[in-house]
Amino acid sequence: MSAARSLFPKANERMCSREMASRSGRIVIEWLCLLTTIAIMCQQSLSRDLMLSHIIWREGVRGPLNGSTLPHIKWNDSRPAQLTQKGKEQHAKLADFLRGRYESVLLNWSPNSVTIYSVNASYSVSSLKANLVALFPNTSESWLIQNVSWTLKSLNAVEIADEAAASKLDECQNGDNSKRDNDSVKSILQSKSVLQKFQQDNGINLSHFYNVFMIYDSMSSAHAQGILPRNLETTYDLISMYFGRFTTEYFSKLNASREYAGFLLINMLENMAAKAYNSTDSEPQLVIYSTDQLLMISLLSLLSNYQEYFVPQFSSCFMVELYNDSGDYQVELWYKQSVEQQPVELKVPGCSPTCSLEQLTNIVSNVAKTPWRPVCKKKENNPPEILSKFSGKFTIVLFSAIVAGIIAALVTYYCARDVFKCLIQKPADE
Repeated sequence: MSAARSLFPKANERMCSREMASRSGRIVIEWLCLLTTIAIMCQQSLSRDLMLSHIIWREGVRGPLNGSTLPHIKWNDSRPAQLTQKGKEQHAKLADFLRGRYESVLLNWSPNSVTIYSVNASYSVSSLKANLVALFPNTSESWLIQNVSWTLKSLNAVEIADEAAASKLDECQNGDNSKRDNDSVKSILQSKSVLQKFQQDNGINLSHFYNVFMIYDSMSSAHAQGILPRNLETTYDLISMYFGRFTTEYFSKLNASREYAGFLLINMLENMAAKAYNSTDSEPQLVIYSTDQLLMISLLSLLSNYQEYFVPQFSSCFMVELYNDSGDYQVELWYKQSVEQQPVELKVPGCSPTCSLEQLTNIVSNVAKTPWRPVCKKKENNPPEILSKFSGKFTIVLFSAIVAGIIAALVTYYCARDVFKCLIQKPADE
């Protein structure tokens, strides 16, 4: 036997190599199966299910709230605040976007899965009708409108203006008036000769919020309809900047906007908590609010996400979504500033990179219940965090990667050792 092996050393080596290759192949297949299983487990651990979404939209392009504010603009419709054809088209387009985003909910929706609210104003109702017809194409408009809740009220621009005028929002707690919070607002009005001339020509005081709001409302409506006179385009750009800066400086400080937006946000959070912790309620749900610009600004301001370039345009949309992330309830906030723009995710300060339902509830409750107080001196910035905590799902992925690496190293070692032994094995002497 040993003679035969000595006569055919190459044949023996080939046989040994084939045997080792077959064995190694089986190990590789088992290894691939293990990796596939780990990948599936990781994918399952990272899966998310939409449980609830609050959709807050602004009305579409409409006529001015007060057509006499700028009498030299020739309006297409003499009726104030009526939704235009372009406004209807905007909301139909917004509905298409929402159908794509929430297709899984809308395909098998029931009356219990969709709740609709509206401010009791003509343009809000018209926008609601235009959107719902496209959002629920197989449902009669009359049935949809009958199921709308009219519990929302619109923010009153006069009330906001009166509070802004009466409150000393530009004074510090310590009485030091050397640094005022609204310097940036006043500087725009004082440094822009165009705005000063506009005030003189029209007899309008732009220091009062109500006047700013009504002028901006009329100009933005005319601009959206393409009927803004060319000689007012520069003024419109400055008014837009001024309105954005004004709302940025003041809205987070006004009780009128804080209380109402806080109440609405807390109501949303209560809805999400009920959805998350009610084990019998597993059906995804949509809650729709047909609102106005002032409410959307108040919501964004309360969340410290509002900036002047975030001024809601006609048919803008704000979405607050609740996800079940493997038993961890996460909230995402998305803002679609206009129909043409894609939504961007908003980060709540103190609640990132992800925001749990519990975290957001604590943040909103504290802000909504705490009256604003002016502060002169800027607080020192805290040092940046060097280490960040891994959440549960990332720990699973990290652990799986370490285990996979150890297994791969062991498999490689034993396969290489067996092949090496086979190659160096010598035939036994007689």
